[in-house]
Amino acid sequence: MRISKTMIGILVQIANGVDNLPELALKTGLSRNRCSELAIEMERAHFLVRERPGMKMRLRLSDSPIAASFREMYLAKPYMKYLDFLYGTKLDLLQLLIYGPKGVSVLAKITNTSKATVRNNLRSLRYANLLWREKSKYLFAKKAHPSIYSFLNSLRTFTPENKRILWKFNEEELFRTRKKPMITELTGFNRYINFGVEVRTIDYFCIVPVRKLEKKEILAHSLLQIGDEPRLLGLAIAFYLKNHLESINLDFLISKYDLDGLFEEFIKTIRMLKAGEDRIENTKIPSITRSEIERILNMYGVKNV
Repeated sequence: MRISKTMIGILVQIANGVDNLPELALKTGLSRNRCSELAIEMERAHFLVRERPGMKMRLRLSDSPIAASFREMYLAKPYMKYLDFLYGTKLDLLQLLIYGPKGVSVLAKITNTSKATVRNNLRSLRYANLLWREKSKYLFAKKAHPSIYSFLNSLRTFTPENKRILWKFNEEELFRTRKKPMITELTGFNRYINFGVEVRTIDYFCIVPVRKLEKKEILAHSLLQIGDEPRLLGLAIAFYLKNHLESINLDFLISKYDLDGLFEEFIKTIRMLKAGEDRIENTKIPSITRSEIERILNMYGVKNV
């Protein structure tokens, strides 16, 4: 669900103690019917709960992580002008900048908006002291606004379904599940088999909405799965080398999926492997030995490394 300025206004009023449609309509300037329609939509999105203990409908924030983090954010800083930035393109940009810095071109491509629009909104967010600028990139001011960060993080990670979100922005989700959904597209290690690297997995890594994926996207998605497993790192290296991805520009995907530091160590690992290092120490991906990588490369016929 895309959060509108009107919805933020409703959340603010309910966090401030309003619990019925007539008062909500009065406070927001909306009709009672429109308030009711939005309350239904926001209940489906797990922001609100509509209760009828007697004859009258009562509204409250739900107990979901996104509603709880909104409540904590509002109570921590009730004076913040949330209606100025927690909706539309500004909210999109804030969500995209909580994990790592990004430049205007990347943000414009992800949000499908013009660079001029992105620059104007970034300027407004910086004026509100919500962003830091690092050279040509921007980053959310997490230390200055920890409660807002928690709310934005909940938007990026919350799901009521039986799956684990690894990356999420608006309608696009990358998630792991033990039961394959009916309408989805497999990605990451589940798709390596289509490009010469067969991997046995115990779950499904999926992307929605469904679309045709390029091998560079499948690699980027699989990097999200590596965690602390050296075997998965070795498989990703085999996929990268076997499919000659060194010659393909991955900059946009690495930035989009917040993989900058991880990918830097990934490339360092390959460089040190080629230099003959026996053990490669990492911090964002697993440390690994040359013999572990070579065993996997030999298994999949990757030569001349």
